[in-house]
Amino acid sequence: MSDGSAAIEFFRRVKRVGARVFRRFVVEPLGRRANVVETFPLSTQGGRAPNSDAIFTVLIPTLDRAVTLAHTIRTCLSQDDQNLRVIVSDNASSDNTAEVVALFSDARLSYVNPGRRLGMSEHWEFAISHVGDGYLTVLGDDDGLLPNAVLSARLLIARYNTKALTWQKIEYHWPDHIIAEFRDWLQVPLSTDVVKTKTRDAVKDVIGFRASYSRLPCIYNSFISTDLIRAYRTKNDSVFFSGLAPDVYSAFAIASQIEEFIFCQRPLSINGASSKSNGTIQTVGDREDQLAKSFWKDTKFTFEPGIPESHVVEFFIVDAFLKVRRTTGCFSSDIVDNEMLIRSVVGSTFGGYIPVGRREERLGALKTYADSVGLRTLFDDVCDRGSRAAATAGLPKPGYHHPHSIVFDASMLGVRDVHAATLRAAEVLDLMVGEDDLFKRLLKTRRPDLAVALFARAKAGVLRLHLGCGGVYLDGYVNVDFPQSEHNVMTVKPDVFCDLTEIDLPEQSVEEVRLHHVFEHLNRAVALASVIKWHRWLRVGGKLHVETPDFEASVRDFLNADDIRTKMRAIRHLEGDQADGWAYHVGQWFPERFERTFKQFGFDQTEIRREDSGHTPPLRNVVAIGTKTVSRSAREQYEAGCELLRDTMVADEEAPTWEVWKKQLAGVLGAEAVPVPTRFHPQSHDEPLKS
Repeated sequence: MSDGSAAIEFFRRVKRVGARVFRRFVVEPLGRRANVVETFPLSTQGGRAPNSDAIFTVLIPTLDRAVTLAHTIRTCLSQDDQNLRVIVSDNASSDNTAEVVALFSDARLSYVNPGRRLGMSEHWEFAISHVGDGYLTVLGDDDGLLPNAVLSARLLIARYNTKALTWQKIEYHWPDHIIAEFRDWLQVPLSTDVVKTKTRDAVKDVIGFRASYSRLPCIYNSFISTDLIRAYRTKNDSVFFSGLAPDVYSAFAIASQIEEFIFCQRPLSINGASSKSNGTIQTVGDREDQLAKSFWKDTKFTFEPGIPESHVVEFFIVDAFLKVRRTTGCFSSDIVDNEMLIRSVVGSTFGGYIPVGRREERLGALKTYADSVGLRTLFDDVCDRGSRAAATAGLPKPGYHHPHSIVFDASMLGVRDVHAATLRAAEVLDLMVGEDDLFKRLLKTRRPDLAVALFARAKAGVLRLHLGCGGVYLDGYVNVDFPQSEHNVMTVKPDVFCDLTEIDLPEQSVEEVRLHHVFEHLNRAVALASVIKWHRWLRVGGKLHVETPDFEASVRDFLNADDIRTKMRAIRHLEGDQADGWAYHVGQWFPERFERTFKQFGFDQTEIRREDSGHTPPLRNVVAIGTKTVSRSAREQYEAGCELLRDTMVADEEAPTWEVWKKQLAGVLGAEAVPVPTRFHPQSHDEPLKS
């Protein structure tokens, strides 16, 4: 049940009914029977640890995942904590796992190997036998710790004197996820409350299928005192993990030993799902996969009588609950809500996450279970309604957000592994904590994921944008360009990969917008609309810095040339390299045009200069720098743009064409179209923007 299945289990309901169900399964269970003791806006930027010599151990069980393991280890060893121990337990891998671990030179890291392949729970039992006193968490070999996660855990544990600290996790899908449309998916929770939770109330919510099992002190998203592990072992024949899914089992085992625990809604780790994630393969992968088969074959554990052998999350929860209750005598008043179990399994099966080919297997197992508990009629009814309302979409798409979560395309952030995901996610969380008002404004933009990504990457909270950066990386700016897939020749080096025309930012939030040889790629309506948008984003006193080929100077070079090669150099400079679909120059700019355009749009302080390139002979460019001196209404800017469009009329007889241009401008400003530079003519917008 480990690894990527947690992401699927957590979000199957979110997609089905959106934010309402998220509140039902995450927020309400925490607040209804728990006590929010404070909002604790943990920063990932470090600080001073409390006086504590306690050893914090991160245990990484692994099997044939050397490729992802290296990145997971990096997230652990980047923790600034000398009382941290990282143990990699290699379940007799056949790849180069041992060599990968040996590449790290850090005394805090150690490697163990049982020497033969064990079942998953048996391997985890072997692994924890190498853990000493202190606090323990288990991290998957494609998961990661956020920067300063161990420091944050120390602070919370010391503050509340708790033996179990649990947290909400970020969900990340690696680029090789077995479901193509799920790849590069990054979901970041946005809550910061610290909750003192009554254990038995949390157990009731989980076994009643009103909350995820990760709401309990599961060792997969908790630091647990090893005292609790020893205490449970004394009641269970010296064994801690006695179920098929060790993470699910641990949630109930630890819960049986404590009356309350601390739940931190601020994430401290990332749950990764890669192509080899056991839970992902078991839940949505090929049922004939060897790893899927070995999960059942290699272990000595089986489900409790009456629970079908099927990789259904709810079955693992019931099995673990029953086993722990029998061992400890706890939770005697709690009963399994089988009606909610059936509804939960059917909902997740038809909720858009389970491939059609795996549905029959799941529903067959559930039907057997429903028969055994006398709920066949309910099963038939729920299945009938579920199949008729089957979702066609998968996970929430990038840009989806509500007050408690936001979703990104990780590739937009340049993320290709879980270590990079921890760094970018930490920036988002630090922005949320440090700039709360700004963050709320960013969430109200048309593309909140892009807006948050840009400000999260900004230094010192001041955003200077370098749009269309290409291969030139400017320090002190957030460098932005189209994805590498859009470039045939150039190797781009941005901080954020995106379509530049899709960016939307709050008014007066940006210090500078800078473009070098990008503006000429925008057609007439898009270019003017872009200047209007940039003016709106800029603070009063902010600057717009644009460089393009100088049409006038290039024409003079052409007219003065003595040979065809020199003439064609000037033409090439004005037309663009045309190596990509976007690489055509469709706007011709020169000092006088920049001067008029900038002043028309409220850049009353302008600096226009001509510059030569470093080529021999040189190419001619024009640099225009405008300072925003006043804010203007959308209506005023639209009308200013219409006047500039009038300048391009050949004669008064082109008045009907001018009307088309004005509608195009309104279309871009009104976001009625997503313009693609040079290849796109924006749709018309019949009504100008209102002030």
